[in-house]
Amino acid sequence: MREWPESRTVVAFLARVTRVRRAQALIAGATVGLGVATLAVLALLLNGVATMTAALAAVTLALTGALTAMFRFDASERASAAAVEARFPECRNLLVTATALLKDAGPTPVTICRVVQHDAARAAQRVDISSLWPWAGPAARCVGAAAVCGAAFLVTVPAVERLLPDLATEASSTPVVSGVRVTITPPAYAAQPPQTMNDPARITALAGSRVDVVVSGSAARMRIDTADGATDAARADDGHFASTVTIAADGFIAVTPFGADAAAGPRRLMGVTATQDRPPVPRVTVPGKDIFLREATTTLDLTVEATDDLGLRTLQLAYTKVAGVGESFTFTEGEVPLTLTRPDGRQWRGTGTLSLPALTLEVGDMVVYRAVATDHRPGSTPVESDAFIVEIVSNSEAMAEGFAIDDTQDKYALSQQMVILKTERLIAKAAARPAPSTEAIYEESLRLAAEQRSVRAELVFMTGGHFEDEFVEAAHEHEISDGRLDNSGRADLGRAIRDMSRAAAELTDGNLRPALEAEKSALEAMQRALSRRRFILRTLTQRESIDDSRRLTGTMSDLARSRRAVADPAVPPHVVALRGALVALGGLASRAMLAESDAATIGAVTESLLKAAPGDRAVVDIVALLSQANEAITGRRERDGRAALGDVAARITAILRIAAPSSSAGPDADAQRLKGALSDAQRRGGGR
Repeated sequence: MREWPESRTVVAFLARVTRVRRAQALIAGATVGLGVATLAVLALLLNGVATMTAALAAVTLALTGALTAMFRFDASERASAAAVEARFPECRNLLVTATALLKDAGPTPVTICRVVQHDAARAAQRVDISSLWPWAGPAARCVGAAAVCGAAFLVTVPAVERLLPDLATEASSTPVVSGVRVTITPPAYAAQPPQTMNDPARITALAGSRVDVVVSGSAARMRIDTADGATDAARADDGHFASTVTIAADGFIAVTPFGADAAAGPRRLMGVTATQDRPPVPRVTVPGKDIFLREATTTLDLTVEATDDLGLRTLQLAYTKVAGVGESFTFTEGEVPLTLTRPDGRQWRGTGTLSLPALTLEVGDMVVYRAVATDHRPGSTPVESDAFIVEIVSNSEAMAEGFAIDDTQDKYALSQQMVILKTERLIAKAAARPAPSTEAIYEESLRLAAEQRSVRAELVFMTGGHFEDEFVEAAHEHEISDGRLDNSGRADLGRAIRDMSRAAAELTDGNLRPALEAEKSALEAMQRALSRRRFILRTLTQRESIDDSRRLTGTMSDLARSRRAVADPAVPPHVVALRGALVALGGLASRAMLAESDAATIGAVTESLLKAAPGDRAVVDIVALLSQANEAITGRRERDGRAALGDVAARITAILRIAAPSSSAGPDADAQRLKGALSDAQRRGGGR
């Protein structure tokens, strides 16, 4: 580039113009970014995003606008000269010509170049840059955009949401639901943060969670329907309707708007999936097997683990020492100290040592040990792992290991003494403070009743059953009179069986103390009976005897003489509702055009399905699609409505193929008679 003394003035002038243009371009880009940021802030706040997040988004958009303007800015001298010429025509194209000659003069004579540079320098001295690019306008626009963006943070979300439904439903008199905001607050013990969703199709929450429903729309009142019933949402000062629902099981939340004339609008439905808190899973990992020892002279190293879906509260290693024989068992409870390792709140590991010499075990005694874990759910019962035993066996039993003898050992022997011990524990638990719920106590009482019936059944089996044949009993009277058989043992066994039956009945009714008395009475009778010579005999009575002479003497054709009609299987209520819904949808599909009056039919189908199966997830999903079809038809979007109805029909058909029972006409009576007659003829030798 060639230089002349006059060209320095032109170059310096164009450099100042470039700096001013660049600065104002940055301000203009930031102004555009702030405008976009204002809209983004309103959208983020409407969706429940935190204010700090919205502020960071606004700053990012403003910087993005400024950087975009800087990258697109042309900082060349030619562009600055052209900008000056456009704003100051008195230059008469001298600056553009001077800039071109500075870049490449070509064959232009030097005298002409100096004249052009001289005239361009004089023109540049007459130009006032501040008047060509004033700062007041760009600065005012930037400050105004920043003020509007800042004002977006001052507008509360409910106020903005209240404006939107008013604008959307101003020209419509039909009550509608414009938006639903759901805030899910898990139970306190779960230690999980609340979650906010807007217009969800399905809600998944931990059982026991509180769901705050805020509804916006044009309606006189809003009704909230759930599987437990219906309530009217309270109207707040900002025009929204608010209600609270507690999630206990799978179901739904339906929002129905009503106008001043009690006319119902399109229903908004949300399926609810309740995630149950799973109990902890404890297990014994080391040694994790039954152990048989000759002497209790060693210590046993134990390792236990436990996991939970939310968090563990305790992990213990409990043991029960069982000593005694027959029904004279003694049970001693204990706990092994553990050294716990907690990688996180959901997985724990503990190690401990069980000292066998301290338990003073003898031959025949055993120790049953298991891991016990609890989680943070209020009212949760401790969960036990699989139990393992350490048994002290005799030398002969120890030597038999490895031979052709079944070495399977019973981990539990249901005994009357164990039933008594568990009943006493249950009575103590019911009297503790705080006491478990009545339902929990009753469930444990039912389990004890089942164990009591098992003990009774084993005793009846061991004694050969009850005597029902008076001839067999009379045949042994001479042995009783001779003193060779003490009949009081039989009487005690019968008394023990009757007391066990009475104890099981009391436990079934939840009467713990009368059951305990009957259990102890049964134990005393068993001990008296088993301490004498047992009276064990099992035989068939005369009425039970089999007459071999009557075998194969019946008439086979008699088997086909029953003409009793076979009744159709009972149809579940939800299958009946689904069949009715499919018929109604078929009628709608045959229509040439769907009108708003058809929304009533869809609403009736929706209500029947919700009443029939409020907790069925598949049905709730179908009802949600029906609600979408209802809204589409009401909004004159017939194509969307038909698509939703087609999807509903396909889902109902798939469910009915599996769930609907098939009718049966029963066996063919004539065919059965022919088959029986053929069997009779073959038996008499009339055919082969």
